[in-house]
Amino acid sequence: MEKENIHKSHRQRMRDKFDEIGFKGWSDYEILEYMLYNVYRQGDTNPVAHRLLNYGMGNIVNVLKSSYNFDMANNIDNVGENTVRFLRSLKEFIDYYKRKELEYEPIQLKRDNLPDILSYAEFDYSKEDIVMMCGDKFARITSVTNITELSGFASAETSAEKIVRIASTNNAHYVIMVHNHPDGNLDVSMADIVMTRTVDKLLENIHVHFIDHFITTNSRDYISIKKYIRLYELNEGKSIYDDEMTCI
Repeated sequence: MEKENIHKSHRQRMRDKFDEIGFKGWSDYEILEYMLYNVYRQGDTNPVAHRLLNYGMGNIVNVLKSSYNFDMANNIDNVGENTVRFLRSLKEFIDYYKRKELEYEPIQLKRDNLPDILSYAEFDYSKEDIVMMCGDKFARITSVTNITELSGFASAETSAEKIVRIASTNNAHYVIMVHNHPDGNLDVSMADIVMTRTVDKLLENIHVHFIDHFITTNSRDYISIKKYIRLYELNEGKSIYDDEMTCI
């Protein structure tokens, strides 16, 4: 009984904290711990939150993405099918909300909007992925699509056919591409440059403006590959890489 009272008072402190500041400044495990109160009506959810994060390689995005099957219920102590369904419902609701938010308050595909735009490009950071965002004639985002066909920790590939099909299907006037670097660096490779130039020409041929191709990291740092190319060419082919280049 005494142990249960400790947990009960801890939950109340967590609820009071949420009422005061929401999730601002909370760690991933604290957020998971709090959200799991909806499944575990009593007891300590902290150990479960830690086990879920370990399963998701320390990333709450991976935890939610892993909820699309019941493997975690079979591999994590004290996690059952109800927990997995709850986590999947969170992921589905987040996806639904983002789609509705774009309809209610469209975000424009502009470089100075990049922090907001990046929030729509979800990466699990255990591998590279490529995301393509289409905009209408007012440059408002109309679709966000993961176009990765082959992926690893240090590379990702897509196809010209897929890019053209998605641009055409969404009646795109503008396109931005974003891919992630799981290792946290912003180094631009020759493959990144070749892909950017190829996509630029490809979309130009179907009269779609390719705004830019960005690299991003888990900390939401980013770099414009188009700007990198311009600086590279201005310096007669010499690679320059400094802090200024990370600014759009």
